[in-house]
Amino acid sequence: MDTKTATFQTVKQIRDDAFSIEHISRYALCLKVLTHSAELAVLDTEKRRFMAYEYYTFEQAAPVALASIFHEHAFASAGYWKKVLLVSAESAYTLVPQEFYDEDQAPAFLQTNARFNPAQSYLLSHLHRSQNLVSVFTVNRALADLIESQFPNAHIQFINQAGGLLEGLSTTPNLLDARYLHLLVENELLVAAFFRNGSLHFVNTFHYQSPEDLLYFVLLVANQHGLLQNEVQLMVRGAAMMRHSALLGRLREYFRYVSFGDRPLGFTFAYHFDELDNHLAFDLFGAAAVVK
Repeated sequence: MDTKTATFQTVKQIRDDAFSIEHISRYALCLKVLTHSAELAVLDTEKRRFMAYEYYTFEQAAPVALASIFHEHAFASAGYWKKVLLVSAESAYTLVPQEFYDEDQAPAFLQTNARFNPAQSYLLSHLHRSQNLVSVFTVNRALADLIESQFPNAHIQFINQAGGLLEGLSTTPNLLDARYLHLLVENELLVAAFFRNGSLHFVNTFHYQSPEDLLYFVLLVANQHGLLQNEVQLMVRGAAMMRHSALLGRLREYFRYVSFGDRPLGFTFAYHFDELDNHLAFDLFGAAAVVK
């Protein structure tokens, strides 16, 4: 499906035959919003089954476009979701060991790693229980205000994009060792994560403009952490890999093992989702692991 309105374009729509508006009170609405795109997924919290997925692109400011999507959508604007989850794509974040985290010191923790403008963004946190780490991150104020005004009675959760990746990877413990370098590649954004013996060793977000930029950052991470190009396996996920085949080609010129990652475990997907490649929407689906 590819339909266009004045403010946004609907690129993909998937819906399980069992989806029912009558069951929204047990569903979670999961949203991920980037600068010029948004993804929507519906999770049945009782069955741990994804019931719907949609992908949109737009040129206007994200809060404006998302408001239009809500206004025209058949069910997204319903006020009785069990939970609403927003995945923030802002790249200002840091991770703090849980034992050292102090909420009052959250701004100081973030400022050691990123700039934070309180006039434009809210400062939030999320506990990654599997890693005993607290993520301190920002969410665009206009976007957060839109979500809270749209769903005044819902339980709303926020997590950042890197956090969504980490939550998704936490469902696949067999991949959390030094054999793998995990890459989430979106348009102009690369999130790289590396583990040793099940524990997060490195995660960072990079902004790239070209396949050469992307390759440079991947090589940088590999070299800094002693990952040999003929041994480490790159596990690649993300929408940009579909649009820019040159990205995958450049990686394969320098790394022997490059493959697409699979979906997070712990969820079921109807056959309708077969039209969505398994490496897509990993951070959105993975973030849903925090929804109970």
